[in-house]
Amino acid sequence: DATVIRGANTQMIELLLDRADKASYSKANYNESRNALFLRGSDSRAYWLFKENTQLISNITQLALPDVNTGPTVALLIKTVPKDSNGDGLLSLADSLSVGISKPDGSGYVAVIQGADQILSSTVLDYEETLSVIYQKGSQIRQARVSIKSFKLLLDQEISHLPNGLVN
Repeated sequence: DATVIRGANTQMIELLLDRADKASYSKANYNESRNALFLRGSDSRAYWLFKENTQLISNITQLALPDVNTGPTVALLIKTVPKDSNGDGLLSLADSLSVGISKPDGSGYVAVIQGADQILSSTVLDYEETLSVIYQKGSQIRQARVSIKSFKLLLDQEISHLPNGLVN
């Protein structure tokens, strides 16, 4: 099934790879998606989010203002595993994560965070039209703020440090 992007006259279909590495199109389980096909407008012009199918997409979330759950989508938050960072030969959530943002129709993708161990929170701060992402990178807990309008990284700072013994 296609996902309707609220307020964007766009549908999204995720590309999945089964265990035999054969491509199929379906509503994705978050750990199987490799790309997303967007159908835009009344003529259903189709295009891919990524040029290659080499990354693992862990999640695509619609961001909206002023009501983040029902308002029209203003951007897409896309969490990916771009490469096998732990050397086990597999792309999985055990690898480092990247966070990107795109326009509601899937165009204009920009990676804004790379090398995160885990994403702890992502929240739209509607009064600032900013996306706040809290993530772990090594022993650091970091906060990034991204402009939803310009897709520019406004801030990326350490907000806390994990106590000794809590980092793998």
